[in-house]
Amino acid sequence: MTRQEASIFLRVEEFETFEEALEFQLFELKQQLISKPCVPQLLQARLSKLKQLKEACLVLEIEIESTDLELKINTLDSSNLIDSFNLYQKNKNLILAQLSCNLTFDLLEMAIHFLLENLKAWSKLWPKIAILEDENILLSKELESMEFYQVLKELNKSNIIYFSDLNSIQLPPNLSNEIKRLNLINAYFSQY
Repeated sequence: MTRQEASIFLRVEEFETFEEALEFQLFELKQQLISKPCVPQLLQARLSKLKQLKEACLVLEIEIESTDLELKINTLDSSNLIDSFNLYQKNKNLILAQLSCNLTFDLLEMAIHFLLENLKAWSKLWPKIAILEDENILLSKELESMEFYQVLKELNKSNIIYFSDLNSIQLPPNLSNEIKRLNLINAYFSQY
């Protein structure tokens, strides 16, 4: 990457300093993590952009601030539906909350890796459901978390508490589609 390419990539002409341009780019990446669905391809694309930003900083000799913070995520319960869902959401929220407090290259990169790990663990828990040829399951169409939680609560009322209980019931359509989406995500992860 040349200095000119790095300047264009960082959009430095829109800012007073290189540091402001970098800060804006990092903030945009953080906002995308917060507002967009958790999909491995999108997270990988953000990692790629972060790598390019790092390269641009090296070329433009912008000092990259580092952090000593470490992120930890909880291990998901491999049997209980609601407990696993709560831990998955808690992990996601903890990661994004850290970004709200400290926005550095290191933390952003670590957050994306942990979001990927959390999503991978979550997608592995769900039973395999066949996807019909005519079904158009979108990876970016994530079931809204409160709706997901409500479905799990309804299942809980019917004594469907564990992942293993899902094999013997007729699933609500929104949950069925979400499980199929998670199956596709799990298949994506198994390729790498």
